[in-house]
Amino acid sequence: MFSSALPFWLEMEALTRMPARLYGTLTCLEPALGALAGFLFLHEILSPLQCAGIAAVVVAAFGAALTTKPPVPSPE
Repeated sequence: MFSSALPFWLEMEALTRMPARLYGTLTCLEPALGALAGFLFLHEILSPLQCAGIAAVVVAAFGAALTTKPPVPSPE
């Protein structure tokens, strides 16, 4: 429960309290932070190809977070 339900609930709470663009920018850093935690706590070393994959995911997520347009209000 603490490994999946609690982090999910905390993310949903954060999403309601901050702008979507900021949340998206912070979320795109998750793969890099996970790799850093693996390096620091588990002493895992990633290959250059794995680092390039993480960089590609972070850049793509960052680009998607920055280029999204705010929703258009529906006409009433």
